[in-house]
Amino acid sequence: MTDMHFVCGMALGTARRTRRPPPNVQTFINIHDRLCESGSFKRSTHVAGRTASVRTIQIEEAVLNKIEEDRTTSTRKIANQLNLNHIPV
Repeated sequence: MTDMHFVCGMALGTARRTRRPPPNVQTFINIHDRLCESGSFKRSTHVAGRTASVRTIQIEEAVLNKIEEDRTTSTRKIANQLNLNHIPV
């Protein structure tokens, strides 16, 4: 099935039958990878690891600890040190 999907994705790039442009190449790559891993077009809804609330509390504590260590540190630097996105920091 993954081979059929891959060929269809390649054909969309060369044979446009509608005015609508084909999806981005990355879309086909992601779907192809998902088909190879799970055998399904659907995304996995399984969430691994601890619950979000536990992770959030741990992240908040880690951020506050970094701020206590050095109040002049930027949020981007803290996020980088904790391997997080700087937006929630």
